[in-house]
Amino acid sequence: MKRRSLDVVAVQKKTKTNLTTSHLSDAYYDHDCFKLARSLLGKKIVRKVNDRRLACKIVEVESYLANDDKSSHSYQHKKTKRNEAMFMKPGTLYVYLTYGMYHCMNISSDGDAVLIRAAEPMEGVDLMLQNRQRLSKSNKLFDKGVLCNGPSKLCQALDIGLKQNKLNLCNSSELWLEEFERIPEDTIVHTKRIGLNVKRVGEWAMKPLRFYILGNGFVSKKDYNAEKEMAVK
Repeated sequence: MKRRSLDVVAVQKKTKTNLTTSHLSDAYYDHDCFKLARSLLGKKIVRKVNDRRLACKIVEVESYLANDDKSSHSYQHKKTKRNEAMFMKPGTLYVYLTYGMYHCMNISSDGDAVLIRAAEPMEGVDLMLQNRQRLSKSNKLFDKGVLCNGPSKLCQALDIGLKQNKLNLCNSSELWLEEFERIPEDTIVHTKRIGLNVKRVGEWAMKPLRFYILGNGFVSKKDYNAEKEMAVK
């Protein structure tokens, strides 16, 4: 089946609370994981918690591919109880637990998935700060700059856990994506993903499947060599 164009825009939908929100449409998510990841930069994640709207701009993502990508939960297209959200309709949220205590949020793409690695806090920052303190069980006062600059930090800030696994982002009234900012291709850094074991995944640890917005202060980890190469071109 031919993938649809990345130019598909948001559509208006009615939520269960009768509020009209600009959810990204089904068609938006229906293209390959590599393109989806880059196009997610600049989109807004919106989370409703007790009628409070929390929102962040996506600034960093990573692609995880089925078949040959040894670092992917769907390696060799293997479906398990844990990863079944990856094989559901594109645009389904895949939330998993790592190290037995941290959640990570991904968006499905026909067996592949895009990890939302970092975001820039925009709306409801006070509640995000409270969520981070509560869920991290810390008395530390978090600074806005480190509030969402990591996949687990982002999930804590938005109060996202396994209860949100398998949500359809196209019609959910508690979590969805909206159009916000178009990021020019020449300001997107392509680099290797973070935290992968080279001995376990081999060459896939070095493939440029992480994308982030050049110059954004909320990125989890910058690759200055990749940024220098961009400047030379």
